[in-house]
Amino acid sequence: MKKLGDRIKCYRNKLGLTQGELAEKLKISYPTLNKYEKGHRIPDAYLICRIAEILHCDPGFLLTGNEKIGLSNFDDELTEIINLLLDHPEDKVIILKLLNARKIIRETYIELGISNFSFVNHK
Repeated sequence: MKKLGDRIKCYRNKLGLTQGELAEKLKISYPTLNKYEKGHRIPDAYLICRIAEILHCDPGFLLTGNEKIGLSNFDDELTEIINLLLDHPEDKVIILKLLNARKIIRETYIELGISNFSFVNHK
């Protein structure tokens, strides 16, 4: 899947949600979601985080389509996020939400005993 809209649609379909149902959960209109999925518009960073939360996927994956990072690389990714926070204080709310989402995902996988899982590779 090369496009953000395709990834949103794929994960929405995996959960059995219609565009109308996802739009309602996001508190946006059906036509707006339709435009995101067709690639006519791009959601802002906050909405990408909300979409990822509802669709149970990594926001970075929605943006890039790249999902391969093992648990051993998690600390490097955490350091990168902290550096982004320091370099871009104006985006701190979004960066902190992403950081918290990664933490929750990591903890969940560890609790489930899964030692290899996916995150976005920014390199």
